[in-house]
Amino acid sequence: MFGKIKDVLSLDKLIENFEGYLDARIELVKYDLKELMVSVLTRSLIFLAMAVFGLAGLLCLNFALANLLNYLFENQFAGYFILSGIYFLITLVFYLNRENQSLKDKIELSLRQSMNQPKQESTSSENENAD
Repeated sequence: MFGKIKDVLSLDKLIENFEGYLDARIELVKYDLKELMVSVLTRSLIFLAMAVFGLAGLLCLNFALANLLNYLFENQFAGYFILSGIYFLITLVFYLNRENQSLKDKIELSLRQSMNQPKQESTSSENENAD
């Protein structure tokens, strides 16, 4: 009678089973992390390529527009000054709105949607406590 109970309550077998379970879980977590890392790196490379080629195209378009404005105003530098002024004003608008929480929320939401991540909701009391 005690032999059967001893076999059922064998601590060695329970420990072996538990170690096997832990090893399997650790391997599963490693696999999931590798998959996540590959996904993040792939998206990062795609965004980097888009940024590089987008900026190159924007730069070419900027020079073409500046030269067109130079031609229209019959001046060598007017187009460059006009475009510089426009870019300065855009930068000034962003600088003045740098503390605007609604703008930050919109940008964060846009980034999360592009990465397919749901936004984690936080209450305003949590934000006040964090400050």
